[in-house]
Parts: sequence; C-alpha cells; structure tokens
Amino acid sequence: MNLLIYSGISGSVILLVALFGLGTIIKIILCIFVSILG
Repeated sequence: MNLLIYSGISGSVILLVALFGLGTIIKIILCIFVSILG
C-alpha cells in the first residue's frame, strides 16, 4: 500500500516536471519565432 502511494506521488511529480519542461520549451520556441519574424 505504501509503495502504491509512493509510486503515485512520484508519478505525478514526474508528470508535473514534464509539463513544466514542455511549457518552457514551447516558450523558448515562441521567443525564437518572434525574434525571427520581428
């Protein structure tokens, strides 16, 4: 039971980190596009 809770917590942490990472990558790509177009 404790293992299930622990794996669930670590899974959601990995998901959050992946989402934040994707957001940062998208922001960087948008900045590059804006600087090229501008």
